[in-house]
Amino acid sequence: KDYRQEQVAMLSSDMSGFTRLTRAFGIVHFASIIARFRQLTYPTLHRYDALAITVEGDSFNVMFRTAQEAVLAACEMQHLVKRSNATLLPEHAHFTLTLDGIGVDFGKGPLLDRAGKFH
Repeated sequence: KDYRQEQVAMLSSDMSGFTRLTRAFGIVHFASIIARFRQLTYPTLHRYDALAITVEGDSFNVMFRTAQEAVLAACEMQHLVKRSNATLLPEHAHFTLTLDGIGVDFGKGPLLDRAGKFH
């Protein structure tokens, strides 16, 4: 679908700690953290009517119709991460989710290819 003539909001997020955690605990450990992050946040993205979600490693790019939906989703994602981290026992601190980068932009949208990737 071509969104290049439509106004849309784009949310981009990125976790941190990949190199450090992978060196310390291995790639499978970091993959489990990414899976947990996706489990926590996908319902929120859908609740705010995400038009498209692309994932590359630990980075999300999500398209919404309005900036308000994107900002509310971003705030809820941060809240979910904080709440989830608060439940970890000290000996499981290495499973902490770190959502360092999250941003929202609004303007003309991208082109989605048949695989749902942004261009």
